[in-house]
Amino acid sequence: MGLKYLYLPSGVKAGTAYGVLPNSANADFSSFISDTDGTRIDKNGFITDVEANVPRLDYTGGGCPSLLLEPTSINYTQYSEDFTQSYWTKENNATIESDVEISPTGSLNASYLKAPVGTGISPRITQVFGCASGQTYTGSVFVKKDNIDYIRILSTGATASTLNAYYNVSNGTLGVAGSPDKAKIEDYGNGWYRLSLVINATQNTGGATFRVQLTKSDNGSVSNFDGTEKSIIFGAQLEQQAYATSYIPTNGSTVTRSQDVGGSTGDISSVFDSREGTFFFEGSFSDFSSLNRISLNSSITTNEDRISIATDSTRFLVIYEAGDVGASYPVFVSDIYANVKIAVKWSSGSVVCYTNGTESFDRTNIGDFSQNSLDRVTLANASASTPFRGRVKQFKVYDEALSNAEMVKLTTL
Repeated sequence: MGLKYLYLPSGVKAGTAYGVLPNSANADFSSFISDTDGTRIDKNGFITDVEANVPRLDYTGGGCPSLLLEPTSINYTQYSEDFTQSYWTKENNATIESDVEISPTGSLNASYLKAPVGTGISPRITQVFGCASGQTYTGSVFVKKDNIDYIRILSTGATASTLNAYYNVSNGTLGVAGSPDKAKIEDYGNGWYRLSLVINATQNTGGATFRVQLTKSDNGSVSNFDGTEKSIIFGAQLEQQAYATSYIPTNGSTVTRSQDVGGSTGDISSVFDSREGTFFFEGSFSDFSSLNRISLNSSITTNEDRISIATDSTRFLVIYEAGDVGASYPVFVSDIYANVKIAVKWSSGSVVCYTNGTESFDRTNIGDFSQNSLDRVTLANASASTPFRGRVKQFKVYDEALSNAEMVKLTTL
């Protein structure tokens, strides 16, 4: 197999994510911009800070890192770690004890959320926020089990009814979902889980709530407590996003993290011909708008030559355009949120796609690329106007259309 271009998340410096092949600056994403600091999961499994303009190599889930690319987001939670502040209302005699456990940052700054003695109560902490009808918000918090298994997260005011979900922090599973728009529990290692709830607001109000509640049973809105029950909490976040982005710490005010703009590689047209080849991507998408794409394409804006991998709400899409001839082809996977391997090969008007080890489509008579027309990989749509949002594990470009057996091998998870 004639591998001519390879990007793996490895070396970085301010403004640059280094490629591997070819052995030159043309392999690099060298216009990388992120105007503010951000965070990532480092190789030891801890949340760590990354300086502005430095690409974030994120080790979420362990193993090899991903290049993490996210949109601008604001954590509206003014005290994300200090739950003793009056900003957090302690309801039904819930109490906070600070700096008692090692948090996901590796520091002794996690807190106990403690229940009082009581019958049929719901001890919880609450923040109040303003929301606008038609907007989407996500609230999240890190939780580790102490001596009860369940946490309930709920929101009132943003919709006509209460949104709520139950999370088992003993085994990392969702309990009874109640009526959330979307609930998620993510394993962050060392017993820590990140719990999130998506809120699609249908009302305008300055009095919506995001609550973290202790409960002793799945789907139990109230419980009986003897005063010894507690859970370990850290890192609350409320943002106007459709999912929980990387942690943004705050201490007395809201904090904004700017978007990551990954840019494009240099000119790689000299290393492969374009008239025949294979383009491979491994990674995951976090935004499912129609313009969230990565592309192998032409830097000549009047030339429509491109292979773009995109999404909509239920599937991936491969957009193949050779001059004035092209189309968009659906690619279905069992879990659109999961890591995916997609390879597209082309030769003499034939285009074949394999996804996660299985053929997705085989088309003929749809146009050929001209020599050296595909000259860059773009972490954006083909015009580079909308930055990609997701995680990149690797890109590969071959100067030949691989065999079907090689495509299966390349894309098998």
